Amino acid sequence: MLFVIDFLSIWQVVPGKVSFTFDAWTSQVGDPYLSITGHFIHGTGAAWKLHSEQLAFSPLPGRHSGANIGNAIMRTVDRYGLRGKVR
Repeated sequence: MLFVIDFLSIWQVVPGKVSFTFDAWTSQVGDPYLSITGHFIHGTGAAWKLHSEQLAFSPLPGRHSGANIGNAIMRTVDRYGLRGKVR
């Protein structure tokens, strides 16, 4: 289960595209985790401001494989309704 902070209202009004950063690691006792952060720019002209929010922090079942990480990222993208804001 993902532990998600409720920023749905913010992400629904993002005017442009959203970028993501993520990190996967294993704790000292062997538990795998994945953190996903979303980034977007809002504003006009010289008043642009970068916004970054942690969207998810979750246990990552299985290995740190591309398939597992990709599935976790897509679940997060779908949870926030961001498919139309990523390429």
